[in-house]
Amino acid sequence: MDIQVDEIIERDSIAQTEPLIRPHVRRTPVIKVDAPDFGLGAARLGFKLELLPL
Repeated sequence: MDIQVDEIIERDSIAQTEPLIRPHVRRTPVIKVDAPDFGLGAARLGFKLELLPL
């Protein structure tokens, strides 16, 4: 399936929309852990904890 983009989203449009949606955006915590703690190679993992409240 081809997706057609009829309009390019400009930075100004995003700046105008941000204050409108800001009250509805729920911020959730992100934690960083060491991958070896999970038996994986040397790396850092980031987990976004969507199920936790603010």
